Amino acid sequence: MIPGIDPKIDIAFKKVFGSESWTDLTASLINAVLEPPPQQRLVEVELLNPYSETMTLDDKVSILDIKGRDDQGQLYNLEMQMLATAALESRKRDRSNIETIN
Repeated sequence: MIPGIDPKIDIAFKKVFGSESWTDLTASLINAVLEPPPQQRLVEVELLNPYSETMTLDDKVSILDIKGRDDQGQLYNLEMQMLATAALESRKRDRSNIETIN
């Protein structure tokens, strides 16, 4: 990370935690947020396409900051939000498995 660049800024967050070469950082972030017991901590995360396909013509296309899967098949949708807004609550209802980091 370049000194002076805030990793909470969207593009920096995606660059750091959504890069194939740094998936260990993504696993560390998920472990830090979820605080699983030591025997359930993530070691490896496979990054997936952040675009979610629509099921019907009325569906909105969903683009996540980072989408990943662990070796057990558990999906993780990571979103960096600087502010907790009313729109965030709506987005959380629309998407499953989103952890909020404030």
